[in-house]
Amino acid sequence: MASLDAFEITLTGKSCHAAMPERGADPIVAAAQLIMALQNHSVAPPVAAGIHGGKHYPDFRRGGDQRAAG
Repeated sequence: MASLDAFEITLTGKSCHAAMPERGADPIVAAAQLIMALQNHSVAPPVAAGIHGGKHYPDFRRGGDQRAAG
């Protein structure tokens, strides 16, 4: 059965000093990993499936959040 579901995802980053990048979290890298994971979904051939990523709203004024809506 097909369905259309809306969703919103917020990935929040953490800033850090350039000399210690291991202490930070880059929301753009996390968003890229999420997109790749969704794109590489495994579904049996007779089952129809599709994922559309929707829109991406970077908002660096709010502490580096990356928002996506679909």
